[in-house]
Amino acid sequence: MCAVLTQLAAPPRAPSRNAASLDSFSEGEAAASRNHASSMHSSRALGKAPCLFFLAVGATSWGCLEARQPTAGPPVAPSRALASAATVSSFGMNVLDAEGELAFLRALDLTVMGDRTLVGPAFEELVSLPGARARQITLALGGQQLVLTHFDAPPGHAVEVARANDAGFQHVALVVRDMDAAYARLERTRMRPVSASPQTLPASNPVAAGIRAVYFRDPEGHFMELLQFPPDKGDAMWHRETKQLFLGIDHSAIVSRNTNASLRFYRDVLGMRVVSESVNEGREQELLSAVPGARVHITSLRGASGPGVELLEYAEPRDGKPFPEATRSDSVHWEIALEVRSVEDTLRALRDPGLGTAAPAHGAVVVASPGQARSALVPDPDGHTVRLSERGARQ
Repeated sequence: MCAVLTQLAAPPRAPSRNAASLDSFSEGEAAASRNHASSMHSSRALGKAPCLFFLAVGATSWGCLEARQPTAGPPVAPSRALASAATVSSFGMNVLDAEGELAFLRALDLTVMGDRTLVGPAFEELVSLPGARARQITLALGGQQLVLTHFDAPPGHAVEVARANDAGFQHVALVVRDMDAAYARLERTRMRPVSASPQTLPASNPVAAGIRAVYFRDPEGHFMELLQFPPDKGDAMWHRETKQLFLGIDHSAIVSRNTNASLRFYRDVLGMRVVSESVNEGREQELLSAVPGARVHITSLRGASGPGVELLEYAEPRDGKPFPEATRSDSVHWEIALEVRSVEDTLRALRDPGLGTAAPAHGAVVVASPGQARSALVPDPDGHTVRLSERGARQ
């Protein structure tokens, strides 16, 4: 709910629909993944011990690293961080009814940029689901992207995160020009309210004072947020003169059980920087999150470009539920897509025992799709899925 961030440089493209066998996955990737849309291929079942799976596309290796949460500590030495900060390219989520979700998001001014089918042996191995076949749709709002993935096979099931302080909580925050007008439009959709009403954060919280925010769920139960920034907060792009009501995607917020552990992953390895911190509490925060007694430590992170990642550590209450049990095609899966200079360097940094973010690699499984960028699926310390891909390469 804090003031973050910047937009993607990629211009909108005309929609396309590509079907690929995953020997021809590389052709589908070349045609459609330029939208940064390889989303929601979760590398594990939630509720189980997180494992780092990586796909070296165009090479020959899968690996598995068991992620462990480190203890609190200061930033690591610069030599352990990557040479350049990661770029946030998109956010993604699984959906059960693609057409229904598209209708809902179009009502909020998101537009379709790409539409493709993923199928074949390499895709099955990537998502660890035999016979997997999925439709993947990339949408844009402003310069930011949201990617929907619908599994035709095996079909996904509805799995919801119950409350905003549960471990599996994740949302995207849509920036609006006029909160009252945007919320009036939202009320005419099939959204499900979470907040009692749009809330204005109080002057007692100088980092967030004056920001208007409201939580809601889409028709499938995914959490989302609307934000309106006052003149002294938010990126300059959110204050340009425009008649557009819905402006873009500011960030994705995730629950963190330990902010310092999350910072070792996002800041110390991936090179993202902290742009603001605050503690949100009081009546407005309770009404916003629908969590009685909520006291939340919020840390906003920014990469080299793109929307932000916001860490939410609930100091109170401490009764958040763990990730729900789910398969990789279920609706609970989200993804944060990051671009890095070198996936191999990033994985090597994650394996550094001094960071405590992952154990040494073992149990490699070979998957190859010649001619494509190296990519990786990585759980952060809390199990939120992060997709890594190499900057500037075809995906």
